[in-house]
Amino acid sequence: MNGIQAHGTSELANTLWREGLERQLDGDLDAAVGLYRASLAVVETAEAWTFLGWCLSFKGELELAVSYCRRAIDIDPQLGNPYNDLGAYLVEMGREDEAETWFIKAKEALRYETRQFPFLNLARLYIGQGRLPQALMELQAAGVLAPEDDRISELVAYVGILVEARLPQAA
Repeated sequence: MNGIQAHGTSELANTLWREGLERQLDGDLDAAVGLYRASLAVVETAEAWTFLGWCLSFKGELELAVSYCRRAIDIDPQLGNPYNDLGAYLVEMGREDEAETWFIKAKEALRYETRQFPFLNLARLYIGQGRLPQALMELQAAGVLAPEDDRISELVAYVGILVEARLPQAA
């Protein structure tokens, strides 16, 4: 395949997974799965594997979603989304200890548009574990990356409530 054909093929694959994402966001999961699979049939991309896994996670297929994230990471280790998504699926599966490693790897990824997500997910993980100082550090970093994200200030306020509840009450 020459360079022009490869470029056109990649362009088609990207168009298909982007259309799949639109269908997924519209709630048509079956159509989205079909488009992601069509994209992968043209060219395997980390994005198509990641979004296919994300879509299947909505259908409760978490083990499959985890395996697709691993495939995405094999294809493009610089893309942050599959690391973060893999961590989120592991949390959902009750495997928090494993998830922490993947969130940390997502934070280190070179290519990630929504860079605050792994920081938010680590903060939630740490809140659940009662590791409030670590949670606040993650939230501070997320706030620098995405100051417009209201979830950050909401979580900071929630951590404040938890800290206050731990303080000894004055008699």
